[in-house]
Amino acid sequence: MKRLNNMKNFLLFIYQLPQNLLGLLLIKLYRAKEFEFQGLRYYFSESIPGSISLGKYSILSNHNIITIKHEAIGHATQSRRWSWLYLIEIGLPSITRNIYSRVFNKSAQWYYGGFPEKQADRLAGIVREWHN
Repeated sequence: MKRLNNMKNFLLFIYQLPQNLLGLLLIKLYRAKEFEFQGLRYYFSESIPGSISLGKYSILSNHNIITIKHEAIGHATQSRRWSWLYLIEIGLPSITRNIYSRVFNKSAQWYYGGFPEKQADRLAGIVREWHN
């Protein structure tokens, strides 16, 4: 059974290879420390400007439970669904939307109300007060 789990984990790592490698790089770059909360593993760094989920690695700038679930469940599920296309289909729109919201001072409601953030919330079971 352990051998089967190891093989499954290896294949899943390869299936999400681009984002896993980028996640490992960012963990090293930001000197993130590993934590676990309610069975969810994530990395924390005070120096990362925001939170990001790359494959099996969620790197957070805070220990907020909603952020942990949004990244470690929502975006992680999207990564498993999209495989190598995750960075293009999810990552690029997410980071573009994030930068736009910061530059033009948009609200959290605006940011989390659009794709792919709203979908990540839904996948993680997060209901924000402004979601319908």
